[in-house]
Order: sequence, then C-alpha cells, then structure tokens
Amino acid sequence: MGNPAAHHRVKQYLKLVSEEQAEAHVVPKQATPIFVDKLSKLCSYLRNLVFAKDATSIQRFLYARYLAFFCVDF
Repeated sequence: MGNPAAHHRVKQYLKLVSEEQAEAHVVPKQATPIFVDKLSKLCSYLRNLVFAKDATSIQRFLYARYLAFFCVDF
C-alpha cells in the first residue's frame, strides 16, 4: 500500500548504489537541459528522416518513435 518508492528495499538498493559509486569515485552529473529551439530543430530533423526516400521501414519506425517521444516532451 502507498508509495512503492518508499519501500525499505528500494531505499536499501539506493543506499548500496550510492556506496558503490562512492567507492568507484563516480561523480554524478546533471543532464544538460534541452531548450525549445533545440527541441524544435531536433523534431524537424527527425521529421525529415521519417519521410526520407532512402530510409528503410525499420529506420522510419525508429525515427517516428523518437519523433513521437520528443514531440510529447515539446
């Protein structure tokens, strides 16, 4: 019942991951933000790839999937 992320096993796992990263001297980094102008350029680039004549059907599917994901974010 309640929030599954508050379960003690999840907290224990996160603690173990943090300890492992500290031992390996891994520095956590924050993701670089994507601004609206870059996101719109990315969507137009992917749209061009989806409708490219030399793209295979698998490539079109993948480009369309990426385009749908980024358009939802946009």
